[in-house]
Amino acid sequence: MADVAKLPYVEHFEFCLNSVAPAFTVYFIYLLRRPFFHLNLRILLANFSIGLSALTISRNVILLHDSLKFLSTEVAVAFHIVHNACVFAIMDAAILIAGERLVASWIAEKYEKVRKWWIAVGLCLFMWVFNGLLGTEVVRMAFIVYKQAASTMEEFFVPLLIIFSIVMILNCIGVVAFFLIHKYNKKCWRRDLQRRLTHRYQIMENIRTSRQLLVALLFDFIISIYVFGVLMYRLRTSPKDVTLSVLSQIVDLTCAITSIMMPCLFIRSHPRLKYVANRQLCKGKARRAVNIFNRTTSVVPSDRVAITETNIYFSQLEKSWAIDLKK
Repeated sequence: MADVAKLPYVEHFEFCLNSVAPAFTVYFIYLLRRPFFHLNLRILLANFSIGLSALTISRNVILLHDSLKFLSTEVAVAFHIVHNACVFAIMDAAILIAGERLVASWIAEKYEKVRKWWIAVGLCLFMWVFNGLLGTEVVRMAFIVYKQAASTMEEFFVPLLIIFSIVMILNCIGVVAFFLIHKYNKKCWRRDLQRRLTHRYQIMENIRTSRQLLVALLFDFIISIYVFGVLMYRLRTSPKDVTLSVLSQIVDLTCAITSIMMPCLFIRSHPRLKYVANRQLCKGKARRAVNIFNRTTSVVPSDRVAITETNIYFSQLEKSWAIDLKK
């Protein structure tokens, strides 16, 4: 096949981003050792981070193979399958997190005591098998088209459209469910004055966790829509199309940026994670300045927030006592 024009040096920049991205995901997994979130949610976030690392590593191997041709055909196909599975894992990541938040809201009073980690691990393995099958099917169809020297993929448009649509629908369901669960928890917080205090405390934790995950999930959703749009364009366009080649480069570059941005968004959106990261990473000559900055911008507002939430907590307790006395 003839070479297709590409943007110069984009793949070099992408390779550099892919090389540093695993450091961000590994550090985020390291932070997840601490109980900032519930155990099941930490497992899901760690699984997502592992997917991001596998995405960047497999993509770098593919880039090196395209230049050096050092892999056998079977091994190269395997790396393409892993890469596609990781892309699908980014696109449908919201469904598992929304499911975990649904269970946390459904059994809010008991959820803190739940330690059935094997359920979360099993769901992660199931999604990896599901995404792996989808990735295998996409690679198989693309390989058939390449062998037949077809100018378009119209013959395989319908099954590929079904695959990508299923993944995108799962992402949409996850994001919508996440929003509805967040609204439901806020409604329960205002309504359930007569419930036990532990129940209301767990609802408050659910609201706080949802608010912290919201920014990252929205970013993931936007990336998924963009990837889905480019893939749909790719299915209906000749492989020699220059616009398609440029868009494919941008998609790969976007995935590399996502692998760096997602751990940063998770850390930045959680006050305790952000505080620990600042304390661990900002050392040396800047230690004194960082400590002053933390005292003025991080610790004090956190104390104020804690005092405010405590006052709300006891005011709600007084209201619940008043209701019990009237009865």
